Amino acid sequence: MADKSFGVKDINLIGASGTPEIESPNNLNIKATNVAISTDMSVGGELTVTDTFLKPQAVGLGTTTAAGRDAGITTATGTLIYIPDVGLQVYAGDDAGWKTITGTSAAAASFSATGGDVTVEPGNGYKYHTFLNTGDFVTGSNAGTVEVLIVGGGGGGGDYSDTGNAGGAGGAGGLVHHGALTISASTTYPIVIGNGGPDSPSPNGTYIGANGDDSTAFGMTAKGGGGGGGYNSDGQTGGSGGGGVGSGPANQTSQNVPFQPHSDFSQFGNAGGTGNAGAGDFGGGGGAGGVGSNHGGGLGGAGGVGRQYPQFTGNLMNVPGLNPFNGYFAGGGGGGNYPGGAPASGGLGGGGGPNNNPQSPTDTQPIPGTDNTGGGGAGGSLSHSGGNGGKGIVVIRYPA
Repeated sequence: MADKSFGVKDINLIGASGTPEIESPNNLNIKATNVAISTDMSVGGELTVTDTFLKPQAVGLGTTTAAGRDAGITTATGTLIYIPDVGLQVYAGDDAGWKTITGTSAAAASFSATGGDVTVEPGNGYKYHTFLNTGDFVTGSNAGTVEVLIVGGGGGGGDYSDTGNAGGAGGAGGLVHHGALTISASTTYPIVIGNGGPDSPSPNGTYIGANGDDSTAFGMTAKGGGGGGGYNSDGQTGGSGGGGVGSGPANQTSQNVPFQPHSDFSQFGNAGGTGNAGAGDFGGGGGAGGVGSNHGGGLGGAGGVGRQYPQFTGNLMNVPGLNPFNGYFAGGGGGGNYPGGAPASGGLGGGGGPNNNPQSPTDTQPIPGTDNTGGGGAGGSLSHSGGNGGKGIVVIRYPA
């Protein structure tokens, strides 16, 4: 049949006696619109495709396991395999080995981390890392996106003076919020929590409250709040400014630290209230959401209001001490007052305000800013030092 052609309509190989073979000393060409092979096919040598391989449908690689891959899959450079829980891999040569193509794993690449006090919100499944003290936030093997709240320590209230003057209130710590921060896998991020500034004891001669300390995380800084003014002195500049005292010859006030505009995150702080010359005013401390108030006639100014973040309430973070503030942080302290004057209220968000002293109804006892709100301390009143500023906080949350 050499050099002859013939037509065959159907070939049936009947029986199980051995393996039928088609053998040719030269090439064997099969020309057809489609060639269907309905069972497994073994290729003993190389398979060369001279037309577009994926036309018009895609090709399925099938799946294997890491053990199956290592047990004898051909490791020619360019070999592709798919392991569902790892992803699509390509053999990049004997030196480089198998390389995984990112994002091809069938398993969701979940983000995880450790650090701080960890809670999971019921219902929507957000995980919270609450840092009440300095520590480390350590990420797992996958990168992720997180929301971050940073509050600096509040400023201490100014002290009463030996001339009978009260003190200006401490300003709240600055507040920074980032809604979608991308952070790296397998990384340790230091988290620093700023302490509140102490009040200023009279023997130092200045009567000015101390600034709070900065809180920092992920390269962002929330400045500590400014200390409240003492006799005839400005409140100090800080994340929010401390309240001034105006019993001297000039109006006294203070400003928040000017923030550099940033496209990725928001920063908040406001000035403290002014002390009015000769009127005995004692300014309230600035808050993250508003300026500190001025007042007159020996009365203190109210502290500036903080800013509210309903997603960061005490209940969600399991910090009961923050429950009364309903997600407000960084309220300014209330200004001090003369005996018999009405107490000035601290700004919502942990700002300290004088409360009546049960030992002397005509006197007032200043109170500190609430810890882990960054609230400013209240201004001092007759015979009482100003209140300390409240400690700062850092909270990180992401879908669990």
